[in-house]
Amino acid sequence: MIEENIEAYCAQETWEADDYIKTVRGYLVIHHNISKETWNNKNSSEKRGGVRKGVAIILSPRFSKAYAAAGSPQPITTPQDSRFVGRFIGVTLLFPSINPKGKCIRNKPTKIFLSSIYHPSQNAKEKKKEYLQR
Repeated sequence: MIEENIEAYCAQETWEADDYIKTVRGYLVIHHNISKETWNNKNSSEKRGGVRKGVAIILSPRFSKAYAAAGSPQPITTPQDSRFVGRFIGVTLLFPSINPKGKCIRNKPTKIFLSSIYHPSQNAKEKKKEYLQR
């Protein structure tokens, strides 16, 4: 992200447990997945292969300021008791509006909702094979 000047990155299949917000090298990482407590309480057949799912949004320092300008609201996520936990996260960002002359327009901010959504396919291998055989 740093080298390519990427402002926001949406990730799926993080395979990390818990909801958290932390800063890494100036970038804000907002993560959502099943809690460690809920994961530890599952039976062993459900835990095969470790924690799955997980979504995250990583914001550059500039976009982190837009998140703060929006009031740093709690991310919108799927509920912890949902079978879809760890598949959706979204945050609101608030940017100043800029006129064509490059000046900030007061009281006219631009609001953006940024989301990261993971929707796996149960038969992805079959569909990929069908697609490649066309």
